[in-house]
Amino acid sequence: MKPVYTVVLLSILWISFSACPYQSNVGIDTKAGIPIKTQFLGTWRTENYPDDSTEIKFTRLDNYKYLVQANVSDGASGYEFSQHQAWFSKVNNVMIMNFYDLKDKFYHFGEVELANDELTIKLLSDYITKDQFASAAALRKFMENLYRSGKVEYDSDVVLEHLVKAE
Repeated sequence: MKPVYTVVLLSILWISFSACPYQSNVGIDTKAGIPIKTQFLGTWRTENYPDDSTEIKFTRLDNYKYLVQANVSDGASGYEFSQHQAWFSKVNNVMIMNFYDLKDKFYHFGEVELANDELTIKLLSDYITKDQFASAAALRKFMENLYRSGKVEYDSDVVLEHLVKAE
């Protein structure tokens, strides 16, 4: 009986401590105001492509927004496809991308960095809060305090690193 109890307890702890990307009903800003960065445009793939067929495609919607199409490995044998309208917001000198899921109608937020011709996307974890905010201004104030405190946490399951631009 003790081994069964231990497995159940470990499973509950694993679920309790597993982070997911934070989902919000509002964006950080009510409208996009930072011009797109053309260096992000194009298709980005993992270093192990095609063994790992994860790819992210950035296309221009207008001067401020991207269409982001993501086909991301689910860690098992499949891939998850999603489409987002995306734009940058600046919070305490940190560029954060608002990813608005076009199917499920909610936002994720992530730090998107380009260094040495490699793209990294780190989504903010729901460990930061499970709260929903009534307005973009309220979410912005929360994010400013979060970044000021240095208590930013990222979803460890959805960190896309070392993506390289497809030729």
